[in-house]
Amino acid sequence: MDSNASGTQQQHTQKMDTGASPVGDGGVERDDARLNADSDDGSQTHDPGKMFIGGLSWQTTAEGLRDYFGRFGEVNECMVMRDPATKRARGFGFITFVDPSSVDKVLAVEDHELDGKKVASLVFQD
Repeated sequence: MDSNASGTQQQHTQKMDTGASPVGDGGVERDDARLNADSDDGSQTHDPGKMFIGGLSWQTTAEGLRDYFGRFGEVNECMVMRDPATKRARGFGFITFVDPSSVDKVLAVEDHELDGKKVASLVFQD
């Protein structure tokens, strides 16, 4: 990786610990409410292919998120976060790529626009 790409990734790298309940596009909450929670053996989980996507339109669906970011690599998991009570989108979500090098491809593009809104893409770290 060249130093410019590395610098770009460092600029976009940010710790994310939302404590939010992941909700799929269908609005069904999952039991694993904390992202990157400690495992039973005390170790932290970290997926280098995981990204936080912020600034989403209220109309953006998990399918739309997957379609857009799928051009950068195969998407393993995709979710748009929703309020558990109202089921309304909260304006952010997560993408996990099969190949972590896809993250660098996303970060190499300065501006991302989805459903008429400029969105932010950040590396998800524990």
